[in-house]
Amino acid sequence: MGVQQLYEQVTRTIISEIEAGNLPPWLQPWKAGKRGGIIPINAVTKKSYNGLNVLMLWAERQEKQYALAEWLTYKQCQEAGGQVRKGEKSTPGIYVNKQVIEKGTEEERLVPFMRQFALFNVAQCDGLPQNEPIADLPEHERNEQAEAFFAAIGATTRWGEPKAAYSPSLDIIVMPERGAFLNPESLYATWAHEHIHLTGHKSRLDRDLKSRFDQDAYAFEELVAEIGAAMTCAHLQVKGELRHASYVDHWLRVLKQDSRAILSAASMASKATDYLRAFSETKQEEAA
Repeated sequence: MGVQQLYEQVTRTIISEIEAGNLPPWLQPWKAGKRGGIIPINAVTKKSYNGLNVLMLWAERQEKQYALAEWLTYKQCQEAGGQVRKGEKSTPGIYVNKQVIEKGTEEERLVPFMRQFALFNVAQCDGLPQNEPIADLPEHERNEQAEAFFAAIGATTRWGEPKAAYSPSLDIIVMPERGAFLNPESLYATWAHEHIHLTGHKSRLDRDLKSRFDQDAYAFEELVAEIGAAMTCAHLQVKGELRHASYVDHWLRVLKQDSRAILSAASMASKATDYLRAFSETKQEEAA
């Protein structure tokens, strides 16, 4: 089967699965570990936040896709041996209490007061002690073809992060530890997804890599990345319960079921996949 035929088959499969309905929900393909509770807690004291702080920290964690609901102040991070990364933005926390005014007089009374302070998620910090180190993916479980494919591209990948993402400003991919993934197939599918995002950089295929604040642009880029990941996995013969269609269907709903979106995204995804494939093909030609 030719490359273009393979891409078309992948696209048809995704479309037919979406049209059939009853798709299983998309699941995060890596484990957060035992520390992955949903109630925001202080990373040092382990005490739960309360009141308005819970809502604000929940919302921030959801928006930034932090794996852990653990937060701390800048000072606490330093005292724990860590350091907040340069450029990271804090999330406001609110401390509410009461104080006595005009103490010892007939006018003595309790008056509520509120103070704001800055919090950082543990994902924004380097050097913090790891309670539960995650084992690496055993050598015998690694896909040699996939490893060689991504190595040929030469993109910078920073492992050990709480989420998988591509940063256009830094031009790097961040990924959880290899051993955190549910299976090797999920690892390579996720890595492929982020590599497709990487092709959109202005120095490469120059796609519109806008932020989450432009929801339609973000949703369309996610379609491109996931369809491209499906094409890359098909090329590398990476199989398994990867749920590409479930992820694509979610972002199609964001785009209000724009029937043209999936075909436009598939066209861009095939160009992105070809761009990545060219690196390994060049390596093979050099070795011949």
